[in-house]
Amino acid sequence: MNYSEPCLFNFTCSQSISNSTCSNGYCNCIRNLTKYNSGLINEWTLNNTLNDSVRCNDLTLYENASFLMESSSPPLYSGYVPASGYFSAPPDVYFSGDFTITAWTLVYSIQAWSRILDFGSGYPMNNVFIALSDYISGNPVGAIYNYTSYINYLCNTSIVLHLHWTHVAMVANGTTAYLYINGSFVAQSIQYVAPNVVRTNNYIGKSSWPGDSLANATYKNIRIYNKALNGLAIINDMQN
Repeated sequence: MNYSEPCLFNFTCSQSISNSTCSNGYCNCIRNLTKYNSGLINEWTLNNTLNDSVRCNDLTLYENASFLMESSSPPLYSGYVPASGYFSAPPDVYFSGDFTITAWTLVYSIQAWSRILDFGSGYPMNNVFIALSDYISGNPVGAIYNYTSYINYLCNTSIVLHLHWTHVAMVANGTTAYLYINGSFVAQSIQYVAPNVVRTNNYIGKSSWPGDSLANATYKNIRIYNKALNGLAIINDMQN
């Protein structure tokens, strides 16, 4: 992606941010240029912070979403959505062509069509999503929409995400998408190439479709790359 054009509206960066660039009129303050140049464009650790550690796409917390302490020495936290809350990211492009999404998640109860991540501009409108459950199966599922259309779901029907920490990765490479669970390749399907558009409704723990359930889960280290990671790179992501 090219972020070289001048900013189209005023955007105030914090003192610690030295780079400010734009895409489609949306300013991208870069907090970590090394990570950004490696292809990692968003990283939400959710370790007691809503900040995006790479750019300024900081999250907003809604309803009963909170942080859950995992250990106390040193304190480590994750983002918790108890089937009555979610996190939201600001408008931006996020996906254009090849990409990779990775996340750690712990599912407490299976909720119909509950999400890890759903970024789009409504339902359906250019959505990219990974769901924790294909309906009430508990099977992870993903899809890429081109405006209001999708081709297939990306799904593995033998894996159930429930009651254990799991690393989930969705990779889009051309017109093929791949699903990895705990670093192992488990599924692939034909998908649309993610269109280069600004997405305005961007949720973690919530679906863009109003009839779908909110998640009852915990998340950490949610990352978006602007390239297709291979298997070794996904294992490296999982271990960091």
